[in-house]
Amino acid sequence: MNTALNSRIHVAKSNLLAYCITTFILISYFFYLDEGNFNFAWMSDPAHWIIFSFYFIVFLVLLLLIDAFTFSKATGPFKAVASILLFLAACFLITYTLFYNP
Repeated sequence: MNTALNSRIHVAKSNLLAYCITTFILISYFFYLDEGNFNFAWMSDPAHWIIFSFYFIVFLVLLLLIDAFTFSKATGPFKAVASILLFLAACFLITYTLFYNP
């Protein structure tokens, strides 16, 4: 069973880079909105970077899980694009449900 799980979680280096960039952009956008000032002044405080790293890790793990379990048979760039689109849709739905749904 351990071998099956290890083969399922393997991610190509190019896909991992795309996932890291996508997660960084998404979390940066959330932090841009979260402060209410719509600026990046939060970057000057080291404590905000600790919280940013926590969110980055959580969202990256979520994206890797989507990659590993949803599109396990797909290969190539389709797998990365499909995983990123599903991840962004899930983040949009969660954000909409938490903040904009009356």
